[in-house]
Amino acid sequence: MKRIALFSITYHPFIGGAEIAIKEVTDRLGSEKFSARGGPAFGWDLFTARLNVRLSREERIGNVNVFRVGSGRPLLDKLLYPWRASRLALRMHDKKPYDLVHAVLETYAGLAALLFKRKRPLVPYVLTLQSGDPDEFIRKKTWFWSRWYRQVYTRADRVTAISLWLAARAKRYGFRGSVEIIPNGVDIAHFGGEMRNDEREFVRRSWGAGEKDFLAITASRLVRKNGIDILIASLAYLPQGVKLVIAGGGEDEAALRAQSKSFPGRVVFLGEMGHKDLPRVLKACDAFARPSRSEGLGNSFLEAMAAGIPVVGTPVGGIVDFLKDGETGLLAQAENPKSVAEKINQLATDKGLCKTLARNAQALAVSRYDWEGIAAQYGRIYQQSLQPNVPQA
Repeated sequence: MKRIALFSITYHPFIGGAEIAIKEVTDRLGSEKFSARGGPAFGWDLFTARLNVRLSREERIGNVNVFRVGSGRPLLDKLLYPWRASRLALRMHDKKPYDLVHAVLETYAGLAALLFKRKRPLVPYVLTLQSGDPDEFIRKKTWFWSRWYRQVYTRADRVTAISLWLAARAKRYGFRGSVEIIPNGVDIAHFGGEMRNDEREFVRRSWGAGEKDFLAITASRLVRKNGIDILIASLAYLPQGVKLVIAGGGEDEAALRAQSKSFPGRVVFLGEMGHKDLPRVLKACDAFARPSRSEGLGNSFLEAMAAGIPVVGTPVGGIVDFLKDGETGLLAQAENPKSVAEKINQLATDKGLCKTLARNAQALAVSRYDWEGIAAQYGRIYQQSLQPNVPQA
């Protein structure tokens, strides 16, 4: 059994793209099916911030032993996480050594892995870039520890990134090796099933939608980088029959609800939604739209694509890796509500276009973003990192 110390600032029950990726990959690489194919057996100890006093300090989730550090006070737990997590990991390493350390996200988790690496330099260190925050935000967040932040990249033995945009960031911060692009994926079986027409109509009526209404959904954290305010503002340029469904919660929710009052009856807030219920909600809508200001990759787009509905996005961050305008979706100008409205209206008035884009996007999701293939790529990275003196590809 190859032991891996895994660092992630958050984990279950806090669910985002990085957390989903950890679970999907460890579920597969830790399975008997993977070992039967000739792969080594892996075991993970995941060090995360506690953030809530109700959460246990230790538990097993799937194939991962989860260790939560901190007192349960969110702000303090985040700030002290790198030191607490690395200290606990080092203590456990001295009792039973880890074969590899893996940081998922390059800020808090990256610093925790760096602190470990500085104490135990012979243990291979893999860094995975997942952050969707823009460069300006990263600079503001790390200016006071910029020298250390650069070492998060330069001391890594291998770096993976979920998009070309993030791979370029690794190079800017000094990583000299080859960055492997391993995107996040989507559970094709979960999102790709069919929905009965009567069920679809029932869901739409429960939201107050009429038979001829065109429903555009966005599913994301309600934070500035995701551009939900731009999406709501686009309603000013759209006919009354176009309505928005917003799934998710976040710090901007109150402001977005206030903004939506300018468009009575046209915005439905669903609140936080479990991953299990998301396919049903997506399939009840006619399109997915998110005018992001920045994006590491965009898991929500991939889920909508797998669900078989057309998508509208903006050409920022990792979105351009999979969204080709007029082929797998439509691209609107960033920070431009009118442009977003034009793209949504294209879909609302052209059923043939909707079908073509949805079909192409779903085929791409199946061929390139299935978790089985992505887990296999991480398995290869682990195996290569565990072999001494093996040059990077």
